[in-house]
Amino acid sequence: MLQGLPHPLRRLAPVLACAVLAGCAGDGTPVPSLAPRPIESIAIDEPAPAEPVSNTPVPGTIDPALDEAAARALASAEAAVAPFDAQLARARDAANAAKGAAAGSEPWIVAQQAISRLVELRGPVDAATATLDRIRVEAAGRQPPVDTRRIDEAATRAAAIQQRQNDAYRAVARALTPA
Repeated sequence: MLQGLPHPLRRLAPVLACAVLAGCAGDGTPVPSLAPRPIESIAIDEPAPAEPVSNTPVPGTIDPALDEAAARALASAEAAVAPFDAQLARARDAANAAKGAAAGSEPWIVAQQAISRLVELRGPVDAATATLDRIRVEAAGRQPPVDTRRIDEAATRAAAIQQRQNDAYRAVARALTPA
């Protein structure tokens, strides 16, 4: 390979090779890892885990406006239980009727539609828990401190409703597997 080069370049070839290789060397800057990031291990269809609600009462003054907003949000979540449960029964029946049916068949499509309706009916509870989280954040930032016992109780009850609905939805969705 060096035979075809003129004589002066043959002497410089090792030096040039070293210079080229030196350019490939790193500058000591850390290289980003190709390992999966923590966020990439969270399943898309599962909600983020709820932070545990502290049962320790926060001393402070009672804010009737925040307590009333928390009570309205909880009432909205509780009002959404009956429609969800009624649709859950229909979705379970449809999923059972579609067992063994091919994906795209009439029974399978009916079951998919019934399960999809459950997603819609979870909306009011999801909205209520988000509202309660916002209220809790607002209460935490108040000076003087606000008594958050009623807000925390409402948030705990709404989170329990949300968890029950999420578990029921996942169970019926898993039950519908195409043949």
